[in-house]
Amino acid sequence: LLRAFSHLIAIGNDRAALPEPKDIITLANSHIANELIAHESLVTVCYARFDLDRDRLIFVDCGHTHTIHYQQQTGGCVLLSGENLPLGVDAHEIYTQYEIEIMPGDLLVFYSDGVTEARNRAGELFGVERLVDLVQTHVDLDPEELTKRLRAAVEGFSGSGNFADDLTCVSVKLKEHRLPGPLRRAEIAISS
Repeated sequence: LLRAFSHLIAIGNDRAALPEPKDIITLANSHIANELIAHESLVTVCYARFDLDRDRLIFVDCGHTHTIHYQQQTGGCVLLSGENLPLGVDAHEIYTQYEIEIMPGDLLVFYSDGVTEARNRAGELFGVERLVDLVQTHVDLDPEELTKRLRAAVEGFSGSGNFADDLTCVSVKLKEHRLPGPLRRAEIAISS
């Protein structure tokens, strides 16, 4: 991905502008797809870019878990996803990006499938619904504390700290600061 990103910057017409997320992912896939196919492997990805000047999230979802978007304005959660193939399925895949509005107070939670596929002793999955409920319940926490709570909930559900898959969670909370002009920032916490 880094090689593809560097290549896109080098061939871009406007060297000051970042390439579009869809172009980065399309080029990255074209570089690694044949190797992944040869190894009978694939990679799911959610590439997200926050444009705080325009209150937008631009993302390319390549078969990854649904991103949870808590919307401050409605008080509810929406699951974000796309229809792109994972990397390594088709070397000629052209990826599509999606764009949504984000506002101060919104929260986005990106997570690996190890979170929702963690099982309890009865074999039941932790699941997306339980994760969404946890996010909604703890939306007032800062991102770092939220990711700790999510991990603790999965560990408590499974009855173990040992998992067959990784437990990765990234929480992003958008905050607005009352400074001259409409300056905003996003707080990010990563837990794995």
